[in-house]
Amino acid sequence: MKNVVLLGSTGSIGTSTVKVAEDLPDRIRLLALAAGNNSELLLEQTYRHRPEAISISDPAKARELHNALGTTTKVFSGNEGLLKLATLTAADIAGALQELLPGKPAVTAAGTRVVVQFLAQVPDLLEQLASGRYFIYRRNADGTLLGTGAFLVAEFTPAAGGTTTARYKLMSNEHCWAGRPFVDGMEVSVGVPVLRQLFDLQLGKADVVEISPELVRRAGQENLRVWSSAPVL
Repeated sequence: MKNVVLLGSTGSIGTSTVKVAEDLPDRIRLLALAAGNNSELLLEQTYRHRPEAISISDPAKARELHNALGTTTKVFSGNEGLLKLATLTAADIAGALQELLPGKPAVTAAGTRVVVQFLAQVPDLLEQLASGRYFIYRRNADGTLLGTGAFLVAEFTPAAGGTTTARYKLMSNEHCWAGRPFVDGMEVSVGVPVLRQLFDLQLGKADVVEISPELVRRAGQENLRVWSSAPVL
């Protein structure tokens, strides 16, 4: 069972991810959900999947959600809420690695540390943990993040003014175990309507976008390069 913290659960990518989790209930558990301003859909997702915690941008809507859910689910708001959802405990990491690492080692949490015990030596363990399947990070005392992922969230702008679009500014992680990424940073917008994404790509406002299957043919006719892949589980 893989525990998933889903940021942007009410956007186009988020709802698609929720659908994948619904199709694979024995393999994916939605541990926490975060949304921009769509409190109605977030509440519906919470009732259906019973995550341990949720977060929404607007503190007022967070209070409404808390009143509706009571004590069954923790409710957070704003940037602080996102940080609470994204910060894993040693127990969370141990539970995830126990299911993922080959050889079924004994993985336990000891305070803020994770202990991995194999029956035989595994000299490439750090290399395995540096791969895309095992990204781990921790938060330092000064609030900075240290981990194995390629990028860190440098800035988050929640959806505002009745829009559904939130923006993340990512910066390269100099301490990435797999090596420093090729680019210094990137900006990612979530919650942008699919057709709007295609227009932004045509106008040079975006470098890479997600499109729906019915738009693939249109993109090809306009000489846009299209990649497709199966869901990553």
